[in-house]
Amino acid sequence: MEKYDYRKVITDEIVDWIVNQTDLMEDDRAALYDDDISNWIYDEVFAEDSITGNGPYGYAREEQCREYVASNFDLYFEAAREFDDFPTGEVAWTSRNPGQHMDATIRCYLLGECIEKALEELRK
Repeated sequence: MEKYDYRKVITDEIVDWIVNQTDLMEDDRAALYDDDISNWIYDEVFAEDSITGNGPYGYAREEQCREYVASNFDLYFEAAREFDDFPTGEVAWTSRNPGQHMDATIRCYLLGECIEKALEELRK
């Protein structure tokens, strides 16, 4: 199984969101250089299912999320430690949709880093 590249996928989704769902690319793109733009983007997309899966519907089907997480358990455990999701992390194993829970945990964990990468790409 090929390892699912969360960082690349999330970064690409943020770029797409900025280009197609905001007016940040208009004019001279000055908004991309605003000191607070990363925080604004974070606040806007944190609950977006299409980026973090942290909304009511999740990022993808349960089976798909399980596949994504299967090659990234190390990343899930890193994220769970960061969010202090232990021992409550066991909720992921007993919930109806553990794959979606773990997938959203990883996506939320990487969100800030991927926003910065997306902004770097767009500033070029």
